[in-house]
Amino acid sequence: MYKDKLGNADSLLKKAIQLVVEYQQASASLLQRRLKIGYARSSRLIDQLEQLGVISPSDGDKPRNVLFKKEELNWNSLEKLMKDVINRQRIYQIKQISRRILRIFIIALILYLLKLFFGFEWVLIIGFAIIIENLTSSKVI
Repeated sequence: MYKDKLGNADSLLKKAIQLVVEYQQASASLLQRRLKIGYARSSRLIDQLEQLGVISPSDGDKPRNVLFKKEELNWNSLEKLMKDVINRQRIYQIKQISRRILRIFIIALILYLLKLFFGFEWVLIIGFAIIIENLTSSKVI
């Protein structure tokens, strides 16, 4: 089962892919009618289909292109697509964590240099409080 960036799993994703490839068109209204779901869920499915590379990105009023023909899509390629998207998400998360570590290192280096050149003991105390705040914060900038 595919999970998007927010961790929301949608059990209808495979059915949505089958419909879009079969009809060679992708729209929230098509998914609403065929899967008997609401607009919000069909829109999330459209977003997931775009992330997987099954359909093209939105281009204003133009309809989205379906990037697979019926004959091209087998479930092995679908599983590979899903794994690729999940791997890209993991790489993104690793980059975010690396940025946080680099930011903390830079703060620590600046604090050390301030203490070394100016001898401000209180700079270290405030600096370590900032670093601890960065470590415990769930927000990644």
